[in-house]
Amino acid sequence: MQVIVSAEQAALFMNDIEAIDFTMIKLKLQDKEEGQGWSEPQCQTAEQEYKRFLALKRTYPEKDIVWAGLPINLWHFYPSLPLFWHEW
Repeated sequence: MQVIVSAEQAALFMNDIEAIDFTMIKLKLQDKEEGQGWSEPQCQTAEQEYKRFLALKRTYPEKDIVWAGLPINLWHFYPSLPLFWHEW
């Protein structure tokens, strides 16, 4: 089944994913002592790939979609931030 949506509908569908703020996680990942010592470009790539993963999971919820590489490190650091626990 092919579903055709307008560009506006597609943008609204992903607004909340695009709005996720990974600033604090990326700062922690760049820290050489508490994080991984990543560069800003590595963090940007991880953020983009993680958001793509979320978009794919939303688009194809019935599919088993997994990620590897940089995005998994980004995901692992999220629970280590105090804001994570506040949201739960």
